[in-house]
Amino acid sequence: MRLLDELDDIAAGTSKPASYVERLFCILRLFAEGSETLGVKEIAERLTLPPSSVHRILEPLVQLGLVERAPLRRYRVGTELFRIAARIEHRFELITIAKPLIAEIAAESKETCIFGLLTPSRSRIVLSYKIDTQLSHRFKFDLLTNNTPIWGSLGRCVLAWLKPAEIRRALAEAEPSPATGAPVPDWSSFQQDLKLIRERGVAVSRGQRAAPNAIGVSAPFFDSSGQVRGGLGVVAPDFRMPPERIAAIETLVKLHSRHLSHLLGHHFGRTSALFGRLKPARVPATKIPTPETPSIPHIRIKKCPPTQNLNLPSKPKKKSATSISIGRKKQTALRVG
Repeated sequence: MRLLDELDDIAAGTSKPASYVERLFCILRLFAEGSETLGVKEIAERLTLPPSSVHRILEPLVQLGLVERAPLRRYRVGTELFRIAARIEHRFELITIAKPLIAEIAAESKETCIFGLLTPSRSRIVLSYKIDTQLSHRFKFDLLTNNTPIWGSLGRCVLAWLKPAEIRRALAEAEPSPATGAPVPDWSSFQQDLKLIRERGVAVSRGQRAAPNAIGVSAPFFDSSGQVRGGLGVVAPDFRMPPERIAAIETLVKLHSRHLSHLLGHHFGRTSALFGRLKPARVPATKIPTPETPSIPHIRIKKCPPTQNLNLPSKPKKKSATSISIGRKKQTALRVG
């Protein structure tokens, strides 16, 4: 039986929480799903626990701000628990805002599009959403995985905008490349790579995370305070990514990341002059060609002037007043002669 099933049985009153973590979880869930305030005796009866055990668990929850004391020796949800819940809800709301833009990138590039969020610790990236390509060769990405930002374009495009102490912590926690086993880069060379990413506004990786033949192109997005929140990008095999296609996808992800930042209330110019020089975010007019669907050259059609159909009778031309007067003079001259 899975742990969540056991917790459901505890909530239904058919089982008793055994470990401290189970008791803690069940008490917090009672506050989230039950009445506005709860007493020690009520919690003990619902969870079939001794009142003394409930009291011992509530005390640290009160100190952490997850639970607050209410009148009449009762308890209610604390401000810290509300804050945590609001941040989680905001993160899901952010994914909802980003989904249409991710769909546009996937439709335009015909490749796998990924979306990652920076964790509150600011040292990890969570792959939060993706749209897989319909082409034959694709890479597998597991959602809600907690990854180091050292490897892959998605992580590095975010890492480039973090503070040096946060970058050093990410380097210290990183392991060799999961794709090739390459060692963690040293501080000086990695600083040069991140500087180039900041100047270009986009990160390009080759064989760092997904597979040795994977190429990733990602750009960061920012919130209203100017803090980097995550990144969105495209991952494809190298045989479908010639240099001109990489350049086109770079423009594509930069424009859409800029658009997402604008939706989050960010004003460009705070973080990068490069982003300020970009045109308004929209899908480039030229489609990105793929090997399966070669691009068709654009043919400019010139409109020809209309031609007269000789088989139809032409309309008689109207004579002007001058031509009529000249004709009359000629007729008079002939009569006189």
